Amino acid sequence: MATAALTGRAGALYASTNLAQATSSMTRVAELQDVTLTVNGKTIDVTSHDSSGWMENLLGIRDWKVAGKVNYISTGAGQKIFAVQLTASAPLSVRVSVAATTSKTARLWVGNGKVTKFEHSLPTDKSIVGTLELVGTGAITRTS
Repeated sequence: MATAALTGRAGALYASTNLAQATSSMTRVAELQDVTLTVNGKTIDVTSHDSSGWMENLLGIRDWKVAGKVNYISTGAGQKIFAVQLTASAPLSVRVSVAATTSKTARLWVGNGKVTKFEHSLPTDKSIVGTLELVGTGAITRTS
């Protein structure tokens, strides 16, 4: 049977300072090497003596974050915005594509977040790599 696996190379990360619109006008982060979207759901332990020896949980607060690596380019589209927003403590609107498509409207996760890390390294024998991290502020939604 043929696999239904998708290649990650078509995935993308988009960013904008316009929090009201997650539109096609958002800037694609250039030279993206890797991006990871993590969505977590915390649990609340409600186990009691009436639980018959089994743990019981409610779904509690959810959170999300995005971490990415780029070939660092100081003028790279979408890269500078992360450093600027970190120093300004200002939120970003982000879109993360998780489908093997270049369409900006297909299978995206969309949300607003705060940049918590912008880093670049200067290795002697490798390309300059940047690291971007952002934590969500509010809900993240998945488009169909």
